[in-house]
Amino acid sequence: MTRSFTTPATTMLAVLLSIATMAALPGCGPRNSGAATVLPAKSRSYVVDIPVPAEFELDRRKSTHENRPGERAVKHYYVGDEKPQPTNDFYKQLMPTFDWEFVDERLQNGAYVLNYEKGGEKCEVRVDQMPGGFWGPKTRVTVIIAAKD
Repeated sequence: MTRSFTTPATTMLAVLLSIATMAALPGCGPRNSGAATVLPAKSRSYVVDIPVPAEFELDRRKSTHENRPGERAVKHYYVGDEKPQPTNDFYKQLMPTFDWEFVDERLQNGAYVLNYEKGGEKCEVRVDQMPGGFWGPKTRVTVIIAAKD
């Protein structure tokens, strides 16, 4: 007489392990086309013509801005959990939709630096990674708006 080791509990465990294994394996579904996905933007920005990724917050302790008739001076710091590359891509794709004209881009000391102009103003967007804290590294965006020289 042979004894079976299959019980309802072991059968259920085997089924659950099979499902978990299949879910973890890559399938034959659609592949990423390689097109960059733009991060979502905040519905309301801190500066009317500067987009901010939805998950980023203004660092109010460090940020400053002054508005005078016909002139403004802005230095804002935004901090979030997204990686620097997608954050840089966000600004490259969305700044022109706010009528900012692209001037140049460079990588400087590990920071992405984008320069734009509009009317009598220039805008520098700097994206870098801050040192890791308790929850890991954060990405910082520095936006500086000033009058053109």
